[in-house]
Amino acid sequence: MLEITDFLHRLDRLQHVNPDQLLSDHLPDLLHSFVKREARGSSLEDVVDHHFRSGGKLLRGKLVISVSAFSKCDRNDTLKIAMATELLHNASLVHDDICDRDDLRRGTACVWKAFGSETALCFGDWLIGLSFKLISLLDHPTAGAKISARLAETLCALSRGQAREFATKPVDNWSEYLQIVRQKTSPLITFPVVAPLTLGNLESNISVAREAITELGVAYQIANDVEGVLGDDGHENPLGDLRRSAPNAVMIATLERTKVHSRTSGHKPPGHESIPYCLQKIDEHIAAATADLDQLPAELQEAIDPLVRYLKHSIRMRTTLAQRRYA
Repeated sequence: MLEITDFLHRLDRLQHVNPDQLLSDHLPDLLHSFVKREARGSSLEDVVDHHFRSGGKLLRGKLVISVSAFSKCDRNDTLKIAMATELLHNASLVHDDICDRDDLRRGTACVWKAFGSETALCFGDWLIGLSFKLISLLDHPTAGAKISARLAETLCALSRGQAREFATKPVDNWSEYLQIVRQKTSPLITFPVVAPLTLGNLESNISVAREAITELGVAYQIANDVEGVLGDDGHENPLGDLRRSAPNAVMIATLERTKVHSRTSGHKPPGHESIPYCLQKIDEHIAAATADLDQLPAELQEAIDPLVRYLKHSIRMRTTLAQRRYA
């Protein structure tokens, strides 16, 4: 098991290496080591082994490390924020799987499927607790208090967005759909940028960076919705959004186009326009994100670039089929 303190001490003594890259490369082992130690002797040990077996990309934690390097943050605090970010992200996955009744996560049975909904709920809550514990241990208490507040805001936004999916009143307009997406998708991809900028006292960059990433997050979610409706995402529960009456960009676009169709003669059937409408919206959000990114310092753009490239690639992959069909 990789010990965090020993690793950081060795990292400081290494020469002729990029310490931030090395920290990023070892983040999966460091995170697993921390969670295993925290779970030792509890009924959650087996759950930890099961859930963290496949690891994941740790894109958010690695983003913390790259933005922290730009912000000249202490590596000990950087690691705590990176792990806190990943723990909150994993908690959201565990809770989402309970809500959506998905059976598989990263090719493995979801925690609720393997251990029951009650244990999964407790496990997700425990991960959230650990994320706040890590932030409370930051060496800079003033910045730590700000980052803790931002982490709380992230959790509140996620919960509001998720809860809206299960409200009795259906989402039937594009404006409300965007509000939900901004709450559900964006907070966990903006926090890894916002937290290191806060720690590095570079908060003047936060507003533009957050808006740029939010715009890309919205484009990603619309693309994901389009792919899901076309049945090309390989999901275990195809058309799951529609079956659960969860907000879906194509469904909302169809409703909006139906309203236009009912007031205007000579239009094609509204369903025919929905996916092209969504593709247009994706392009608009990407353009807005690009304009925002251009306002950031070049070094910060470079730090954020792995996330930007990942989101743009994911959007492109998810819209390939739609582009071919509706070009």
